[in-house]
This record gives sequence, structure tokens and C-alpha cells, in this order.
Amino acid sequence: MKLLVKCISFFTLFAALIPCSAQTVGVQKYDDPAQQVAWIAYGTGLATYVQKHISSVTLPAGRWEPTFEAEVTAREYQVTVWKELLQKEKFNYPFMSQMLDVSNAGYMKEYVWTYYKKPSWIQPAELKLPEFTTWSEQHLQSHKPETGAQIVIQAK
Repeated sequence: MKLLVKCISFFTLFAALIPCSAQTVGVQKYDDPAQQVAWIAYGTGLATYVQKHISSVTLPAGRWEPTFEAEVTAREYQVTVWKELLQKEKFNYPFMSQMLDVSNAGYMKEYVWTYYKKPSWIQPAELKLPEFTTWSEQHLQSHKPETGAQIVIQAK
């Protein structure tokens, strides 16, 4: 449990220190520490994407809708952090177990497209949607997509 508290503190601090004063990472509060860590990691992934690829100064104020690339990047980052945590702690969060399966199977882009697609996104040509559909019918039967963090752009 000490590791978990340190991890939450680290990610909260990291997200707060991202050098982009025009954005805030909003993470839902969870009673389950495993869920909290997972969504802090996702929020950190989104914030890092904005910092590296988008000038938040040019974005309109309010909740930022991630691009396809940002969503894939944040979810892959979330899985990477989750894998690292599982080496040190015994966490049980069925959603993240399924996300590990998706990532390990190489279907994160297809997963994001299928479950989180926004009207503004343009479908990448390389998506293996028929293969993902077949795979997901076996591995994601009771899956419910979740998003527990967001980026909010502050008014200028």
C-alpha cells in the first residue's frame, strides 16, 4: 500500500507540473486505489500528448476532445504504467486486465476506434477492424468502455 500512495502522489505531482499552464488534468475520484492509479496514468498520458503535440494556447476553453492519436497514446501509456505497477503490487481492476489483453494482442488502435470514435476522427487505413471484431468477440464479451480523466483547457 505504501507503493500505491507513492505512485498516486507521483502521478498527481507529475500531472500538476506539466509545463502548460493553460490545461488542467481532471481525474474522477475512485474509492478503489487501483482504479485511481489507472485513471491518473491515463490523464497524465493525455496531458503529455497535449504538451508535446498541441499548443493548448490555441485550443478553445473547456473540455478537450482527444484526437484519435491522443486517445491511443494515452491508453497505451495507461497500460504501460499498469504493467509496471503489477510488478510491485497486486491490483485487481477487470477493465485494466482487458486493456492489457488488448495491448498485448496489438489491437489498441482498433479498440480505440471501435469504442471511442468521435465524428471528427478520420479512419486510419491501417486498422485491422475485421480481425479485431473476431478477437473481441472472444476476449471482450462483457467489456464496458471507461474514461476516468479528461483535459480541461482554461480560458485565456
